[in-house]
Amino acid sequence: MPGKKALATFIFFCLIIPVLSACCAPKKSPQQVDVLPLYNATLLIKSDHVEDLISLDIFDTYNSNIELGGWSSSGDNPDLVNVEVMFEIISDLQHAREEFLWECQRRWDTTDDFIFGGSDDNQYCISYVIAAKHSPDALCLPSGEYSSLVVFQKGGLLIRLDEWTRDKNSRAKDKAIRLLTQAIKQ
Repeated sequence: MPGKKALATFIFFCLIIPVLSACCAPKKSPQQVDVLPLYNATLLIKSDHVEDLISLDIFDTYNSNIELGGWSSSGDNPDLVNVEVMFEIISDLQHAREEFLWECQRRWDTTDDFIFGGSDDNQYCISYVIAAKHSPDALCLPSGEYSSLVVFQKGGLLIRLDEWTRDKNSRAKDKAIRLLTQAIKQ
């Protein structure tokens, strides 16, 4: 009977797919990050080059083409291997503020999933921890992988710390923030 098959298909698409989609949505939870060391730090030097502002030797790898620093498992800070730090220098402060907000919302299309602090040209946002799930064909089971983000605006300097980890409660960004703070050139 074509009518029953059409009805079953209709029910599947109207009831089952939305339920699966809701179950497959990533699970979010707040994260604890000590942002105060970098938030309270002062950049005394004005420059268009990251290496004039931050001592880049804190990183095991640094790509100056995309201003991306990271750590390796064989370096001095193997516990930071899942953290990447991206820098961007923007000379126009209004544009820097706009870029800061864009960085905070770009993955989730909203700023609702962030905790904000600071004001004007010294501010930060802390994302929720996102627990990834497998695709619907794998029944949307948790993947055991987590991602999170912290973004700082220090005048025209944007600093973004991304972390992908298997530890939901990772505090690696705390150490990365302390290292960045110590690496600021005076």
